Amino acid sequence: MIYIDSKSTDDSIERIKKFDSVKSFQITGEFNAAIARNIGVNESTGEILVFLDGDMELVPEFLAESFLLIKNNINYISGQIENYYYDKDWNFIKSEGLLKSNKLETYDITNGGAFIITKDLWLSVHGMKSKYDRSQDIDLAYRLVKKGYKIYRSSKTMVKHHTIQYNFNPGIKTELLNFRQLLFRGLLIRDHLFNFKILKRNLRINYTVFLLLASIIFVFIYLQAYVFIPYVIILGIRSASNFKTFKNVINVHFIDLLMKYLFRDITAILGLLFFFPGNKKIMYLSVS
Repeated sequence: MIYIDSKSTDDSIERIKKFDSVKSFQITGEFNAAIARNIGVNESTGEILVFLDGDMELVPEFLAESFLLIKNNINYISGQIENYYYDKDWNFIKSEGLLKSNKLETYDITNGGAFIITKDLWLSVHGMKSKYDRSQDIDLAYRLVKKGYKIYRSSKTMVKHHTIQYNFNPGIKTELLNFRQLLFRGLLIRDHLFNFKILKRNLRINYTVFLLLASIIFVFIYLQAYVFIPYVIILGIRSASNFKTFKNVINVHFIDLLMKYLFRDITAILGLLFFFPGNKKIMYLSVS
């Protein structure tokens, strides 16, 4: 087991030192999930990599099934995630499955922080790109899909994800605080714009971004504001659809949702056209 510490401010390193079987390392330079996972692979000696986030509890039985699948040349595996929600004082609220599928097993395009992959397959695409502060797992999956691989999604639970259920805040202030993080959506779109194996998914989750971009192009051609009407209508329908979901959970206004999605589409286009972060240098030291 390898533990990567991304400059934690609590006593995580001291606690991990109590486990002699765990190799632990601390990032000393810039950090994100991609850097941490790349360090883990650099320090690993095995041929099968099992990735977990720090707030995930592995279901041991899942490993046994996965190792048998790997023997049958299935080299990229994930499963169901069971979310365990807590309040800010870590009092348990509820649990629910994050992923839902009517199939007993399926092949998927994306995964979260929990997945199993052979080291050879990971190295074939040079791991995760450290320029991604977020969506690095999606970028990895997209590059593997382009090479002809998909994630084998088991119907069994892989991890229990213990997390605080933060209240959904649709205000523009919150979005502004996350401005740089939102730019990575545009970066992901640009990097995989011609990855035709994920084209259907790309259009499905980013259709309002593409519609807004087309509207901006046409307004320069025709110099008429009416070209934005289809975008406004589609965005309104999307906001109304999600409003039905959120209004039963929290006090949210339709205009808040509309402005939230508009702001996210604008930042995605800014990221697509103007955001060019470089890969970060990996710097770390052993603390075990």
